Amino acid sequence: MRKLQLSCLGMLLLASQGTSANTSIGIDMISDSATRTVSSSFGEGEGSADADGIRLRLSYDSGKNRAVELYLSSYSVDTAADLDTIDDNELDFGANLVFLGSPGTFIPFGKFGAGFGSVPLDPTAFSEDSISNVHINAGAGAKLMVTENLAVVGSLEATYRIWQSIEVLSTTIDIEDKVLRLGLGLEFSF
Repeated sequence: MRKLQLSCLGMLLLASQGTSANTSIGIDMISDSATRTVSSSFGEGEGSADADGIRLRLSYDSGKNRAVELYLSSYSVDTAADLDTIDDNELDFGANLVFLGSPGTFIPFGKFGAGFGSVPLDPTAFSEDSISNVHINAGAGAKLMVTENLAVVGSLEATYRIWQSIEVLSTTIDIEDKVLRLGLGLEFSF
């Protein structure tokens, strides 16, 4: 956790080496095409972990064609690979370093980052009441400026997520997700 906090601070310092600053907040509808792999001493299995949800973003643009973006995502996974949870929503939080194209009406971007997530588990089925994950991601997209302060944003990201191991009837289960996420939303700059 400490390393993630220091990494986020480092990305913020790297992005802030500019002359002007611009802060923005965004909201995206997200749709994931994902594969969840579950492995234990009994073998390995895969299932669809497709999901739909919402993502909130807060960005700080240094004015040097790079920005730091913090995000919070809440998404509901298809039941085929859903963990036996109390709540159908899984949560992710993280930070991305974003490289922006030249300012204009159409602004392409690329980004990469890391984060962590959590989901509450059904305590009658598992020894833990929740499990956490760490993930890395990379992606690209574009902003279409509608006004000086409002943009429509589209992105496509690849994420690799590793969940904490869990115990079920004295058997350790390991879970990983490979996700392709499509996002479409609005961003307001101030």
